[in-house]
Amino acid sequence: SGCHISDDGIRMLNNGGLRHNKCLQYLSVSNNCIHLLGFVTLLEAIVTGLPALRAVAVNDNPVFDNVEMSGALYTSCLQLLGQCSRLILLHLTATCMSDRVGSDIVKSLLTDKSRLVWLKMGNNELASETVTTLCVAMEHTTTLQYFSLDSNHLSDKDVQLLLNS
Repeated sequence: SGCHISDDGIRMLNNGGLRHNKCLQYLSVSNNCIHLLGFVTLLEAIVTGLPALRAVAVNDNPVFDNVEMSGALYTSCLQLLGQCSRLILLHLTATCMSDRVGSDIVKSLLTDKSRLVWLKMGNNELASETVTTLCVAMEHTTTLQYFSLDSNHLSDKDVQLLLNS
């Protein structure tokens, strides 16, 4: 019910080999040098296939490195994240995520349709913008029970805001 894939596995997703798996519940692509294009390919597979998938880990990959130069690909990534409402666990630790990107991701993920229970975005460059967005989003979602922003650039004020929300 679980699987760890590499760059070759991402290509398999794109070619349809893994996309039609009806049993896979957990997928890890951690530690694979996956960039934004590979992440978007993964999200497309989640949205169009993999019906049993509920948990994804994309840790220790430069997914969002130089994302400001990605334009339409980044926009597509955010749209696809918004369509991944059946995920209950998402780990995006150490993915070169800036504060603006973290905020955009939270906006895309935590909607009224979201079933996300666990969100982990540690060891990135997150700060006040992401925290503020997360606090607002948590007012509108009832499913999120655990989130981790460890090893980011949070101020005491950010931490207090999170504790009060």
